[in-house]
Parts: sequence; structure tokens; C-alpha cells
Amino acid sequence: MNVLHQKTYHINGADEQLVISLPYAETRILIIPPLFDEMNRMRRFICQFMTSSISFQLGSTVLDLPGCNESLQLLANQDLEIWQQAVAVAATRFQATHILSFRGGTLIDHVPNLPIFRVAPCKGRSLLSTLMRTEIITQKEMGNIVNSDHYFAQSKLGPICLAGNMLGTNMVNALQNAQPHNAPHVHTIKIGNGDNMISGSALWLRAEPGEDEHMANMLAAHIAANLHNENFTSAGAENDG
Repeated sequence: MNVLHQKTYHINGADEQLVISLPYAETRILIIPPLFDEMNRMRRFICQFMTSSISFQLGSTVLDLPGCNESLQLLANQDLEIWQQAVAVAATRFQATHILSFRGGTLIDHVPNLPIFRVAPCKGRSLLSTLMRTEIITQKEMGNIVNSDHYFAQSKLGPICLAGNMLGTNMVNALQNAQPHNAPHVHTIKIGNGDNMISGSALWLRAEPGEDEHMANMLAAHIAANLHNENFTSAGAENDG
């Protein structure tokens, strides 16, 4: 199969090369991954989705956000506005026709005139709280007793490390009030059984990275079936958790 672009992913110490875009695809999906630790837990699943989407003639490409993965920039220098701009640039560069965002990626997925598929959207405060809880537990195991007030105070002075993520003042401030943009063309997909739901696992909640090939196949099929659905409606963080 001819490919437009290939990229090597490093998964569990192994290199895996995937087709991420089809040169003949009319539908080109820009994937916005989850943020922070959830990005690592969902990486394998996103690769599985991209592979499955080929059988539905869907082109796809995944964005390395500034400060993440192979980016040479520092995470501590990033904020949600910078990431939103990166999404807009990537959408233009890859001539995206649709956006697919996961979890915290729904906070930065708005590109004018592009329909958005959102999987399990969440609020920024929920992500920040989870990072703080993880760091507080880690510190307790090391004999240090701290609380969220401590980290909020420290964040006003400079970058803070939460669960291995260096977050700058602007990022912490933005996450406290961030919600998915109330865009006009949004199709929200939840995990479960029912309309606009796919059965599967909440991989972002697992302690270690996981995968769910069946859910990846179902997501690809669901998106393919709803590409031309005129009933796209705006939706907020209904699946926050």
C-alpha cells in the first residue's frame, strides 16, 4: 500500500511503524491525543484506531503537541493557548477534514469550520486534580506531607512537577477553568452502551498503558458511519471523570 507519511512510535520499548495518512483519502482526521499521563495510557489504543481506520478509507494523523513526545520544546513553557494554536497549524498543514480528540485533547480541539468527534471529554480542573492527587500520594510514600494548596501556591512562583509533568504557571491557571469549546459541529462519543456510545474500557484510568483493539475497531466504524451526520451538536464535558 502506498503511504503519504509514516512515523515510528515507541511502545513498551519496541518500535512500531504505522501508516498515518492515506494519499487518496477524502477524509483526513487530525487526532488530538489525551493530555499528560492519559496520553501515555492511550497511545497504543490510538495506534490501533489509526490502523483500523484504514479499512474504512479514513486518513489520519496524530499530533505531537509542543513539549510532548518527540517535541524539542519544554513542557514547562507550554499552555493551552499554545497547544490550541499548534492544533490549528497542524489542521492546515495536513489538510484535515475532521478532528478527533480524546479526553483532555477536547480542551484544545476547536478549529473553525471543522467537525469534531470527541471521545470522553473532560474539564481541565479534573485533569489537574488527578495530577495533584497522584503527586500527593507519591510524596506521602516518600515521607512528605503536602496538599493541593501547596502546589497551587508553588505554581504562582514557577513551574511545578505533578506526576512527572512540569507545568508552568500559565498552564496551571488555564486548566483550572478550561472546558471543551462550545463548537457548532461536535459529535460526542462516550464509553458504554447506547446511542453515540461504544463499548470498551476507560483506558485513561488504568495504572499502566493498555489497549482495546475491539474498541478501536468500533470507534473507527462509528466515525465512518457518522461522517456525514447533519445532527452534529455542541456538547460540553459530559463524560468528565
